[in-house]
Amino acid sequence: MLSSFKEFFDDYLEKEIAAYKSSNLFKPFIYTMENKGKRVRPILTLMAADSLANNHEKALPAALAIEIFHNFSLVHDDIMDNDSKRHGQPSVHYKWDIPTAILAGDGLFTLAQLSLVGLDGHIFQRFNEVALDVCEGQGMDKEYESDHTVEMENYIQMIGKKTASFLGMCSELGAVLGKASKQESDNLFQFGYYLGLAF
Repeated sequence: MLSSFKEFFDDYLEKEIAAYKSSNLFKPFIYTMENKGKRVRPILTLMAADSLANNHEKALPAALAIEIFHNFSLVHDDIMDNDSKRHGQPSVHYKWDIPTAILAGDGLFTLAQLSLVGLDGHIFQRFNEVALDVCEGQGMDKEYESDHTVEMENYIQMIGKKTASFLGMCSELGAVLGKASKQESDNLFQFGYYLGLAF
């Protein structure tokens, strides 16, 4: 089941990014998106929609926005941490340079926004609320690197914003696109959130 959702999403992703392959500006973007990761986040979105409406296709644009945003965060995270590798390959700022990687990340964020055009306004709002949480969580992560007094409560708050809220959003948006009730979408957010804490 998981592999079929991944194959379905990878086929969709390949078609969506095909238009950008001829542009030098988007070479780092294509390089990032062609990384054959696990696709946990978009799969979670598709599965949530499928569980409620038996139709995961309607969740594809949101799943795409989620995967693009995830890759944006990795590009910028690698710059901040000066990581030279990502999934065994040179990170974008090592393969090119830091300005190119920043530009690639900015382009990825913009494309994530464009993927949401035409969807329900609530989806756009929730996506950006959680995107802001992720950025705040990353800021806390950087701050805590030099703070040796951080308590477990602070750490849980940080990963709650950086990782858990993002996974919560994945299942929540799939639920909303699957025509879930408010209670169902809230429950699926909580499911993804606690999955993220465990992750």
